[in-house]
Amino acid sequence: MTFILNITDIIDNLFINNELDINSLDVTILPDNVIPSDEKITVGRVSIYREEQQL
Repeated sequence: MTFILNITDIIDNLFINNELDINSLDVTILPDNVIPSDEKITVGRVSIYREEQQL
């Protein structure tokens, strides 16, 4: 599965408030529903990239 999330507003607010440290950006992944405790879930990769803005 692949999910794409737009975090532009979050990153902009951190930058504006001088709170953006890209080297120690915390990412938390939370499920929308209850996952049984015996279910094995793994996250293979989390990537953050900046796309050039179109003017």
